[in-house]
Amino acid sequence: MRVVRYSDVEKHGKLPRSSDGITIPLSEVGEDEHIVFCSHNWKRGDEDQCKSNGHVWEGAAHPDDERATKHKLLCAGMAKLAEEKGWSLDKLLLWLDFCGIDQDDEVKKWAGVQSLRGYLSVCDAVIIPYPEPPSNASRSVDVLRVYGERGWTRLEALVVYGVGILKGSPAPELWVAWAEEAGKTGGDAGGTRLERFEYSLDADHLPASETSVMKDEADRPAIKVV
Repeated sequence: MRVVRYSDVEKHGKLPRSSDGITIPLSEVGEDEHIVFCSHNWKRGDEDQCKSNGHVWEGAAHPDDERATKHKLLCAGMAKLAEEKGWSLDKLLLWLDFCGIDQDDEVKKWAGVQSLRGYLSVCDAVIIPYPEPPSNASRSVDVLRVYGERGWTRLEALVVYGVGILKGSPAPELWVAWAEEAGKTGGDAGGTRLERFEYSLDADHLPASETSVMKDEADRPAIKVV
């Protein structure tokens, strides 16, 4: 498992990639430090998705847009979360799929995907950088447009819920960060809202693996394995 320090994420100016060389192994993380897992939907997963969302395709899949909107929101959200939890920013680290899973070696990439439950189990919280103010008054992750509809992100939220039960937490450490105004980048903590969300087990909130939206249908059976 490889993570990156908050200060390095912030200075990087964009979401770091596995090839950028700024991650560190879990073995170098101190016992007094805190790891935050980023659960999110990619903005430019492929060329069609990129163009349909009005973004610029730069020749390869990327989780953020060309303006680094998610990077700004994620940094601001993590700063808010640290303040909420009483954590020092100097002791804060991030796990992000784009840098925590090898993006160039397909064997290592799949090994990383299969390790998601393990990665989540050692993280202290999950943050969801959400592109707009939630439109539903419910604070359950399934109501988040796109995020709540997709299989991989719902799986991550479910794992967090299960880990919380095992750790005796009264509620899952699921935190959603969004810009106070739609269309803003949320580039500073003052313009960013952060709230703790639930994972509802009510029948109306639970998805079926057969109906959840998948970017690639080949991933559907993989979700049942992971």
